[in-house]
Amino acid sequence: MDNYIFNTPIVNNPILGCFLISHFITEYNKKNENRNPTLKEILLLLPMVWHAPTREILFKRRTTTNFQYIIDNEPIILERLNERVSIYSKITFQSLNFAVSTGLISLHENGECSFNLKSMPRGTAIENKAQKKIVRTASKVACWFGFYTSDEIYSILKVI
Repeated sequence: MDNYIFNTPIVNNPILGCFLISHFITEYNKKNENRNPTLKEILLLLPMVWHAPTREILFKRRTTTNFQYIIDNEPIILERLNERVSIYSKITFQSLNFAVSTGLISLHENGECSFNLKSMPRGTAIENKAQKKIVRTASKVACWFGFYTSDEIYSILKVI
């Protein structure tokens, strides 16, 4: 429990969340045969990539490593994850609101989210030194999530 920290400066930035979610959707689509992630999957993104211990673990893993294996061998990822999902839901929805209202993404009736542009708008590069690990971890999560259905991901992560 000592490793459990919220990174307040990052958590309070829905604009960064907007771009992370947009990046996640783009990567998910590229790496998973043009499939789009669901809102349920997006709700898990920020609690995983903004939680420093989880981010460090996932950043060091290869995308060829089975996600279930990682979760089974790194219990800190599951530590208070239900609580993190609940706490981060407000910032996730604020970030989604920015992404939808600016036209970066669309939310569909079937629960899927898609990226609306061919690439990120000019001048919105989010992979700078400060955010490099977060962005790369989001890309890896997009790849791993694509191997499972939303329900399977929630089961693996034991999220209610």
